[in-house]
Amino acid sequence: MELEMFLNSLDKQHSHHKELSEGLRYMAEEHTLLVEKKDSNLVKIVRAFLDEKRLFPLVDKRLGVVFGVEYSTHLMLRIDLYRYHIRMGNKPSEYVNPRAAADQWLLEGMGYYFASTPTVAEALLNYPPRRIIAAEGYRPDRFDESLFKAYEVEYTL
Repeated sequence: MELEMFLNSLDKQHSHHKELSEGLRYMAEEHTLLVEKKDSNLVKIVRAFLDEKRLFPLVDKRLGVVFGVEYSTHLMLRIDLYRYHIRMGNKPSEYVNPRAAADQWLLEGMGYYFASTPTVAEALLNYPPRRIIAAEGYRPDRFDESLFKAYEVEYTL
């Protein structure tokens, strides 16, 4: 899916549409950002990101998409997605620490991602990480289930 097609599918009246769009465009221009629709090909999409493109998959359940990102943009994307989902930032009192926002995206079950830190064996073999990081209590949908069977899942509190 082309980035612009994805951005056009979002609600343009959303209070954080502009911020999310600008953030994703920046990531696509300055780094690597791919986006695919989350569907029955989820395992195939994730494998392509990991094996062929050497990107870290990040799955946003609410938007129904899979992002392929570099390890250096993983945190930034989760921050932007959390702010988009909760429509925060309109008032100074709604400020949430960026790191806390990234963690909340995970903990509130908005999605999951592949670890950006490889195990020792993965590092020695120059393999990307093969662990899904999800919140304890995350409820996989029908597409997630096959992926959760194919990869190790590490639950966090």
